[in-house]
Amino acid sequence: MSDRTRGRPRGAETEPRAYIRWINGRAYAELGAWEAWGGRRQEPLVDRGQKAATQDPNTAAILFAQRLIELREKRQLRPSGGTGTAPDVPTSIGAFIGYHLAAKADVKGRRCPSEHEISRQRTRLMHAARFFRGLGVRDVRELEPAHVEAYMEHLREAAPSSQASAGRRGDRLSWATQRKYLGALGNMLQRAKSKGIVMRNLVQDLVDKPTAESSPTRHLEVWEAALLMEAARRLFPLSQPGLPIYPLLAWELLTGCIESEAKSREVIDLRLPDDPEFPDGVVMVRTNVSRDHLKTEFRTRYIALQPQLAEIMGEYLASAQAPTGRLLFPGATPTEPVGDWRKALDEIAALAGFEQGEVRTRRFRPTFATHRAYTCDETGQPMSTLKLRAEMGHGSMEMLEERYFKHARFRRSRPHLEYRWSDWADAHRGQLARGIAAALSAGQARTLCMLASGPLPTGDWMRALQMSPGTFYPARARLVQLELVICAGEGRGARWELTEDGRATVEALAAQRELAA
Repeated sequence: MSDRTRGRPRGAETEPRAYIRWINGRAYAELGAWEAWGGRRQEPLVDRGQKAATQDPNTAAILFAQRLIELREKRQLRPSGGTGTAPDVPTSIGAFIGYHLAAKADVKGRRCPSEHEISRQRTRLMHAARFFRGLGVRDVRELEPAHVEAYMEHLREAAPSSQASAGRRGDRLSWATQRKYLGALGNMLQRAKSKGIVMRNLVQDLVDKPTAESSPTRHLEVWEAALLMEAARRLFPLSQPGLPIYPLLAWELLTGCIESEAKSREVIDLRLPDDPEFPDGVVMVRTNVSRDHLKTEFRTRYIALQPQLAEIMGEYLASAQAPTGRLLFPGATPTEPVGDWRKALDEIAALAGFEQGEVRTRRFRPTFATHRAYTCDETGQPMSTLKLRAEMGHGSMEMLEERYFKHARFRRSRPHLEYRWSDWADAHRGQLARGIAAALSAGQARTLCMLASGPLPTGDWMRALQMSPGTFYPARARLVQLELVICAGEGRGARWELTEDGRATVEALAAQRELAA
């Protein structure tokens, strides 16, 4: 009997041989006999957080045992060997990403994801592929728990350069976005597992995965929403041609639609009161030519038309901004929806006394959910969470509880959801006045302050300012648009005087001059 087999139990050779080989002081697993199940000769035994094979005997023994257990599990599942991979399924990470996304887009028996969702999945998976390539891993079968855990730590440290700023917290990804990146990888590994390429979904095995924090998006109080709508009404009046900024803002605040849903609405999706089919009016969110795919099946819904929105939309459809095509809120052409309107939102926010970038459309949906909960439904009954969930287009209560429903400090006891500036003007006129004062040009401010001493006819007003008609009349038109001055009579000698907002703006201008001095 040779020294190699002396003392070994009979039948021990029924399992392929495996042992640790030390090369230059580092440990390697000799698993060539396990090649049929994915083993290789001289596999480096690399500890977590290390890049080279370990030099510690105890660590080497532990890593070797873990690797051998994994190979034994594969052998039990497929005693004859082989990974069971279909011949047309690639195993390199880059190629398998394409295979996975193609299969995901052409899935049978359930709802297919949109092209936008497939694009986002590709972005996340390609970022993972670049990270693993940096570790020297190019094949799905070579992925180890340490690689996936290192990727999770990488996502916590820095955001991908291509990631949009909406998912950042400074220069890092939010917890929710980190989870989406890991979820995309886990979904791909689950497909690889089903195809027999890998035995485990390493993302599922992770502990301490990031979880989405409660929504940081603050809602708007009723008076803040009323202030924004009033600022939008004055800046973008329906009497002037242009983009339908004011009705679009009102629509999102009073229906809870996300921006893409609002912009893709068509004229037939709105039914005003006294409609034969919907006497009280209704807002319909559904698939159409402009939007052939909603986020989930629950997003197809009917929303009660609030009286304030009915008034605004009725005025809008009869105004100079009324749509001439099928889209309810057209942009540059009747067939294109309104595009990026963040500059308009910043202009509205500045007039209302908010900081630049403080008002974005993502705040409108929590605002709707929060204040709609304190109103009544279309039958006059107190609003229930089930009804609110249906109007929001959610399939469960979790999103309402964790994301959208906030505590409202101020509210009016009314059956309908309304943001009426008349209810809050006395308390918050000063904030609007300060915003208007900051928005006025020097000439417009001087034109306004001239009426502080009393009403003046047009001629006297212009002579007191020593302005030419080409300068005076545009300045006066701007003040009229912002509802700071009003003509107190009719005819040639009619006098112009300040409104309440005009007097408050004059006081705000005086305060600005004192601060500057």
